[in-house]
Amino acid sequence: MRLYSLYISALKIMKRLYLILGILFSLIGLINLIRFAFDYSILSDYGKGFIWGNSILLVFGIGFMVLFFSKRTLKEEY
Repeated sequence: MRLYSLYISALKIMKRLYLILGILFSLIGLINLIRFAFDYSILSDYGKGFIWGNSILLVFGIGFMVLFFSKRTLKEEY
């Protein structure tokens, strides 16, 4: 039983970590996208890659937050 309760608490910590990472990734990606996305046509290839990288970072952040807010609940089985 002790191992199972450790498993449940690890899952709760992971859900909190998903929220923290999701917010952090989303904010970083969104701030950089807002700063540079409007000048996309005049950016170099490096700048366009920077925009795509931040878009992917934003998608990962939203994905982590979806994992946090998912309806799956932890079931305790004894």
